[in-house]
Amino acid sequence: MRVHSGDFEKAVAPSKLTTKVFNAGPSLIEALNAGNVDIGYVGPGPALNGFITSSGKMVRVIAGYVAVNALAAGLRTVSRSAALRRSLGRSDGWLRGVHLTVPVVGALIFVVATAWAGRSFVPVFDLALAVGLSLAVLRSATRPPMVYDTAWLVTPLGVVPVGLITQIIRGPDLAVVLALLFAYVIR
Repeated sequence: MRVHSGDFEKAVAPSKLTTKVFNAGPSLIEALNAGNVDIGYVGPGPALNGFITSSGKMVRVIAGYVAVNALAAGLRTVSRSAALRRSLGRSDGWLRGVHLTVPVVGALIFVVATAWAGRSFVPVFDLALAVGLSLAVLRSATRPPMVYDTAWLVTPLGVVPVGLITQIIRGPDLAVVLALLFAYVIR
């Protein structure tokens, strides 16, 4: 990454950047859970273990997003087809609202069915989870078609179009923020 060139120090100024090298992913996850590290890069195994060790809250949110997103096929179809919306003869907002009903009901059912996993038993938090899952699915289902003619970014996984990354994470980004909120803020 760009630590040695001084780019990160400039980006976080006036805060101080301190780097630390970990021998393995699990030790980095332990430091993240303890609050000793703010950011790190690990593989999928330690990341999944980190989700699980966060009392199941992050797993509940991510699983909820995956489950509710599967119910959004109608919303996705209506949002991506202008011809279909015109042929149905209703406004775009009305059609999206009607087709959002199934994912919202699915989110409510998911939250009620998994309330024991959250261990909070606070209806406000469960309602916030249902609303957050619904909004994340709405963002994902109504994202515009993929555009591949954007700038390119060199990553450890290869060269990727920058615009493609931002388009792909629209929806899951909100689910990740919600997961972090439930894991670290709502205890």
